[in-house]
Amino acid sequence: MKENELESHNLDHMDDLEEKPFSTQTRVVLRWLILLLLGVSIFIFLQMKETRIDILKVGTPASKYIVAQIDFSFIDEEKNFLKRQEAIKSLGPIYKIDEKQLFEREIDLDSYLVFNPFWRASAQGYNFQDIYSAVDNVQRALFASRYTDLATLAFIGNLQHSSFLKKFLFQFFKPHSSLENEISIPSDIWNNLVNITFAGQIYDKETLAFVVDYYKQKNWKLKEDNLLGQMLQKMAQDSIPNQYSYVQAGERIIDEGQLATTRNIAMLVAMKKKMRLYHNPWKIRVFSGIAILSAILCFTWCIYLCHLHPDVFYSAKKMLLLTIILVLTLSFYKGIEYLLLRNTSNILEHVHYPIIVPFASVLLGSLVNARVALFSSVSIAIVLSLGSAMDRNGFFIANVLPAIICVIAMQGLHKRKQVLNVLAKAFFVALPIVIGLDLFKDQASLQELMYDGIATLGFMLLSAVLIIGLMPLFETLFRVMTDVSLMEFMDPSNPLLKRLMVEAPGTYQHSIVVGNLSEAAAIAVGANGLFCRVSTQYHDIGKLIAPQYFTENQQSGLSMHQLLTPLESAQVIISHITEGVNMARKEGLPESFVEIIREHHGASLVYYFYHKQIELMGGDGSLVNEKEFRYFGPKPRTKESAIIMIADSLEAASRCLDEFSEETVSNLVERIVSEKAEDGQFDECQLTFEELQIVKKTLIKTICAYGHSRIKYPLRGINKALSF
Repeated sequence: MKENELESHNLDHMDDLEEKPFSTQTRVVLRWLILLLLGVSIFIFLQMKETRIDILKVGTPASKYIVAQIDFSFIDEEKNFLKRQEAIKSLGPIYKIDEKQLFEREIDLDSYLVFNPFWRASAQGYNFQDIYSAVDNVQRALFASRYTDLATLAFIGNLQHSSFLKKFLFQFFKPHSSLENEISIPSDIWNNLVNITFAGQIYDKETLAFVVDYYKQKNWKLKEDNLLGQMLQKMAQDSIPNQYSYVQAGERIIDEGQLATTRNIAMLVAMKKKMRLYHNPWKIRVFSGIAILSAILCFTWCIYLCHLHPDVFYSAKKMLLLTIILVLTLSFYKGIEYLLLRNTSNILEHVHYPIIVPFASVLLGSLVNARVALFSSVSIAIVLSLGSAMDRNGFFIANVLPAIICVIAMQGLHKRKQVLNVLAKAFFVALPIVIGLDLFKDQASLQELMYDGIATLGFMLLSAVLIIGLMPLFETLFRVMTDVSLMEFMDPSNPLLKRLMVEAPGTYQHSIVVGNLSEAAAIAVGANGLFCRVSTQYHDIGKLIAPQYFTENQQSGLSMHQLLTPLESAQVIISHITEGVNMARKEGLPESFVEIIREHHGASLVYYFYHKQIELMGGDGSLVNEKEFRYFGPKPRTKESAIIMIADSLEAASRCLDEFSEETVSNLVERIVSEKAEDGQFDECQLTFEELQIVKKTLIKTICAYGHSRIKYPLRGINKALSF
């Protein structure tokens, strides 16, 4: 029974216990698919790396000085403002003819045409309809005409989408006299105005000349067109392109205590955008680097689990559980990071170290084991640090050390509410770490320390809520037995335990003692002692079907087996395994308990009744079918199952000792173990020779505390006689 042989046996059978519906090839495929899922999840997480730059608010003081982390350029609103002001100053006023005066001139012309006798006498060659049509056109043209200086006219000429201005806009220097005085419009402007207005129209030359001369001879009152001037200023401002300023890496953006301006904020926003573009995850080099890192991390996990925790690596169920917890941790952090980077609250801006890893360490320590939890906590902290927008070094330290404390503190975790105690210990480690990091980085304002302390407490409470909520779900989905769920099965109010206490008190007491013996021995060799103590309370529940057929429950000298043949008695004894399995599954006991019920007698021989059957056959053993007197098995396949087998036989056999001493107990233990070994009952378990010696010594020491007597069986091979 060499160590490597035992491990080989274990690897052959461990999946059979948990994943019976799947073939070996299917389990291998599932295992690699799960590893692929883990690798892809890490890859996606690193691809989604964010950039954290605290964006200040206008008028708020900076809690620390900020320097440029990369070369970048930003839209400089101050330069934009100056350029736009220069553009406005270069524009001159725009004038228009007073609308009231235009209306008055039209009335005057109409009166002249109607009431002037000299005009009427000389107007026989004019068409009045053409005159009034020409007047309307001239009136509209004068109403639409605008006048400005050469510089403004040139600026408007360069504008796009300004044809409506260019058509009736004319160069007309600002008059030296007051705008209150009427001025004459130059002839060149009139010529342009007439050409534009009457282009393509047919009028009598004399009629057109009469109308134009009438208006041309008049002086006009100009006033400033404020509405068009404002619109032109807006167009001038919009025509100025954004002005950029260049900032070099290392250049200080804002000093500590300085009030943030719009320029400071624009610099921070531009730097953040540039850093995101700089870390483009879809660049070939970045993409390749992320893929390599993801593969290395997964490969490291595989090597560690395969060599040090084959029970986890070769179980698709446990690998899936491990992967789900790790992916949940990555998702948990990414959600927290999203809130921190896209918040509008001042409080969240001051959270520097989200403490997430203890969430994974507690779940893994409880649902898998402490060593896997410790290794995975460090590994997931590395992944989170690589993909974190926070300070990497500080984030790693603030997460790993509390996670290690969680793994250590949860060794005594037996109740769900103790999760709060575990995370409280982690909090008292994380808090000084966070404060120390703030002091080390010169972020030691009272406000910063307070925010980080509150955030640390908040992360621990949030982790506790999630752990307490998720743990029962994982236990149910993956049929995992944690110390917490084991303690729940120790509740004396459990219906099966209550029945044992009432209907089979001897069996109940026997189970309690076997539990204490096996727990001590299991702890001594690093096995799960709590599991041994709890599962043994249920290992003989099959005896509830006929408790009076078992010696520990017989209170009178009459044995029920006197009424049965040896074969019938053996079948009754053996049936308590089958009945126990059926009862356990009907009551919803964990499958690991069912395996203990099936394996605690292995395929051993009910020697007492087998020997009696041989006596009935005249001592001819060839006439007796030995298989009819053997338990169905299987043989023990775990350390815990083998230890419980030894402890069960020892507790029963020790009651038959005439003299109860350390020497007699030692001899008894040696005989039990050697006979079990010779019978091949340990061929499939994980116990090494060294561990078996430790188990024997521990059982001898423990059983000596239980000095008691039991009905003595007359035949040799005590452990065989009491195998029921």
